[in-house]
Amino acid sequence: MKYLDYKENRKQGTDEFPVAYYHLEPSSPRYEMPYHWHPQQEIIRIISGKFRLILDGEIHELHQGDIVYIRDGISHGGTPENCVYECIVFDLKLLQKSQNACTTLVKKLSKHEYLIEPMRLGEIPKLVDIVNTLFESMSSAAEGYELETIGALFLLFGYIFRHKIYRQSKNTSEMRRQTVKFKLALDYIETHYNENITLTDMANAAGMNPRYFCRFFKEMTDRTPNNYLNYYRIECACEQLATGKISVTEAAINNGFNDISYFIKAFRLQKGVTPGEYMHRNDSNRVG
Repeated sequence: MKYLDYKENRKQGTDEFPVAYYHLEPSSPRYEMPYHWHPQQEIIRIISGKFRLILDGEIHELHQGDIVYIRDGISHGGTPENCVYECIVFDLKLLQKSQNACTTLVKKLSKHEYLIEPMRLGEIPKLVDIVNTLFESMSSAAEGYELETIGALFLLFGYIFRHKIYRQSKNTSEMRRQTVKFKLALDYIETHYNENITLTDMANAAGMNPRYFCRFFKEMTDRTPNNYLNYYRIECACEQLATGKISVTEAAINNGFNDISYFIKAFRLQKGVTPGEYMHRNDSNRVG
């Protein structure tokens, strides 16, 4: 089982209501956020603690109260630190169900005629109120929450259009080439992480020489390729261990670690507990 595709293909919500809500805290199996991208929009809200978010290679240090909007196609991932955070992932087609003036404007976003750059919504008080309503509606799932959610999304984009918080699409071919190379590297790692792959293998997948690739990958993720590979492998192992259906040894081998002692050491360094302790904690959570 793969932890997370670099192009995330998970279904977000339902066909009728393509919106998904996630509440994440240190005990959540998907607590860490490996680098990925998806065709939906995403809003991240920090409830407490810190979150080191990287968007297309740019580092953002997030704290309690910060809210970030991420449009479709942007590579993102990050590391929470004693953090509780929430995410809402939604498809713009939700706002295009009927043919009207609203649909015409939203299509400009869907077709990337207008681009909303990643931004901190928490710096705009009006948007904070709208986003808080959005999260409260989705987290409660009370009767009528779908109407509140759609209404909040229309208010959000209405404000963005009214105040022109977007830019018209321009040809940024060099940036696009760099993004493609980065996604090729992520794709290779996601496909081969449980095999014995090398720095040269990852560099070749991106069409770069190893020395330049190492520098390029560090600029994009703030991690070396090998460090990220281990990080990704351990996150995959966490998801498998959380099921309680495999042993520590099986989790190590399934995720590319041939040395069990090294796996335990790397796991403890990244998660603060041993794989066995992590399994026990999740056993307790399932029983509770």
